Amino acid sequence: MLPSGRLTTVAVLLALCACGGNPAPQTAPQPDPRVGLKAGLTTAGEAVSNLKVVAKAVSPPGFLGITNSDLAFTGNYAIQGNYNGPVIWDITNPASPVLVTAYTCPASQNDVSVFRNLLFMSAEATNGRIDCKPGGVPDTVSQDRMRGVRIFDISDIRNPRLIRNVQTCPGSQPTRSSRTGTTRELYSTSPALPLSVPKNCPVQPPTPKNPILHVAKKL
Repeated sequence: MLPSGRLTTVAVLLALCACGGNPAPQTAPQPDPRVGLKAGLTTAGEAVSNLKVVAKAVSPPGFLGITNSDLAFTGNYAIQGNYNGPVIWDITNPASPVLVTAYTCPASQNDVSVFRNLLFMSAEATNGRIDCKPGGVPDTVSQDRMRGVRIFDISDIRNPRLIRNVQTCPGSQPTRSSRTGTTRELYSTSPALPLSVPKNCPVQPPTPKNPILHVAKKL
């Protein structure tokens, strides 16, 4: 996950490592160039080592100034997790990313991963709603709250479609997947289970668990 804070740009980075063989260990530069970097929304100081920044894409209105999370990639697209929802960029030309769409769906951390035509997005905090609307849920326990994994159909990547909410109740942080026969197992890491959860949740206190979702080729 990207460090927390107000990260507002996606930098497309190109590693400058030689192919093949084992490169010699690099010695960390001294003094550390990260020390003393200035803050800023879009003008923060930078320190880059063994990489080359080829482009920067500023988050669109409504997402600018909101914390970014994970990145996922499919084809020529980069999907940027953001606490206000996923932001999709066309990186066919890495030097010039083009905004495809920004889908409003507030929650944290909104970490993203992709399997074929499906986009998975984690919802952990109590402000997530099953309908993706802003404003959160005022009640302590509510069927309108979303804490788990959202599944989007991105067959038409310009128009993501929310097709399912999978409640894990303690919520979800980054997801990782592995193939098992004709299905894909999605491993969702969870924060500590809250004391009050809806009775229909698959996980109940006091035992926190990391749910495993079995995803068929087609939902």
